[in-house]
Amino acid sequence: MKFNTLLMSALFASILIGGVIMAQDEDPARAEIAAKVREMVERQGADSAIAFIEGAEDYKQVVNNYNNLMMDLYWKERALNAAVPVIDAGIKYCLAKSDELAAEDSAMATKLKTFAKIFSFNLASFTWPGWAEEGITITDEDLDAGLEAAKLNLKLVEELGGDPGQLSNSHWSIGAHYLAREDYQNAVSSFENAQFEAHRVGIKDSELMNAGYLAMARILSGEDVRGDFDRAVKALNNLGTDDAKFYAQQLEDVLKIFSSE
Repeated sequence: MKFNTLLMSALFASILIGGVIMAQDEDPARAEIAAKVREMVERQGADSAIAFIEGAEDYKQVVNNYNNLMMDLYWKERALNAAVPVIDAGIKYCLAKSDELAAEDSAMATKLKTFAKIFSFNLASFTWPGWAEEGITITDEDLDAGLEAAKLNLKLVEELGGDPGQLSNSHWSIGAHYLAREDYQNAVSSFENAQFEAHRVGIKDSELMNAGYLAMARILSGEDVRGDFDRAVKALNNLGTDDAKFYAQQLEDVLKIFSSE
């Protein structure tokens, strides 16, 4: 998945919440909050930082703060150790508030669950070592949190009635985490599901990308299917779109990363 897509999802969700406009990236107050939260996590523990975040009187502001911190702790602070517990707390907050509002405001409850869906996808993505992001160290605990987030994301997509494209992304995320854990049997199953959903909605580049990941899982498990992998990469390059070429390069890069581990 491309990270700019995740950012667009977060921005879209901030509009959905209603009444709260996401601060601009250059907002010094927003940057100060991110730095403060990172310091609180590292010096006082995640619980103190979460209490600080949830101290706002308006729940919409709390969700907006979680939304901003999700991006800032990872992309600007480069602090996965703070991002993981904060995003996880944001997911829990949104789901709890969604349940609380379900009877009186079903539309808002759905919007809050949509936030939780986006947060869970980002948490899964941020904790995947396949990106090889400079300055990001992923622990075993992070990997565990990422896999659980990926599974939750699929559950929420299904509950919210996501289209096959969203379902494909969710299955890919689960497969990517199984790949990182060297659980190739489950990775194969997840990538097959992702490929099926992409085919069902006619997203050719995603279908081919997942065919490549499926072949990658089999290669790493010891099967002699390099030809399948190379054909997927070639087909993506032949599509010629920016996304397709990005996925082709991504496949080759990720195979190198996991082959060398």
